[in-house]
Amino acid sequence: VCRVVAATLDALPGRYGEALEWKYIDGLSVREIAARLELGEKATESLLTRARESFRDALQLVESTLGATSGQTTN
Repeated sequence: VCRVVAATLDALPGRYGEALEWKYIDGLSVREIAARLELGEKATESLLTRARESFRDALQLVESTLGATSGQTTN
């Protein structure tokens, strides 16, 4: 599971992977992430929303790729 999450985070565009890692792995607040990204809090919240959507899409792609290489199918 950790490899799949890491591969998915690496596949994300721009700063999405960093922002999600800081939020959900490092436990940083939106304010702290905003400071690191030099953005306002609302812009950071929007970025996190887009990042979560991209993560879901990328996770499906990674899972389908892994399923295809191991002979399994995913729904």
